Amino acid sequence: LDALAHTAVPAHLLVAGEFWEDEQAYRDQIRRLGLEQRVTLDNRYITNEQLEPYFAAANALVLPDLSGSQSGVGMTAVHYGLPVIATAVGGLAETITDGESGLIVPPGDAAALARAIDRYVQDDLETPMRAGMAQARARLSWAALIRIIEELSNELAETRANRRARGPAADRHRGSRPSL
Repeated sequence: LDALAHTAVPAHLLVAGEFWEDEQAYRDQIRRLGLEQRVTLDNRYITNEQLEPYFAAANALVLPDLSGSQSGVGMTAVHYGLPVIATAVGGLAETITDGESGLIVPPGDAAALARAIDRYVQDDLETPMRAGMAQARARLSWAALIRIIEELSNELAETRANRRARGPAADRHRGSRPSL
């Protein structure tokens, strides 16, 4: 909310999902910052079946997290091909490639987040970042994970076959134990 109050672009914020804190504190902040016309609150549990319209209506997902390890919402944005403007917290910066599939800013820096939102809109980054998000989706897909597992499995099998072909004497000579 603080970042939105300092954007130069006429962005609208939709906050969707069940609040885990008192909603009134956010409503007070919205009023104090004069953002009543620029913020919509949808404080309710949203099922998986209800998600698509939210992601389809958005130009970007903004995740100003201060802490955490990974974001299910961020991965959902990858699924829908929606660029993400996020803080460098947990796995967000690993999921989003800064400048390609989204923008990464320091956590707790409302001014940096406002500048990123402005840049995203003013530099018309949505189309190229949606293309970058398609690449991220391919990179983070189940098929990609399976391919990595298969490659590692094949590499491990090849290493074991090579060790067996050298025989136990070669392993002792190298100072290691024979593999089983």
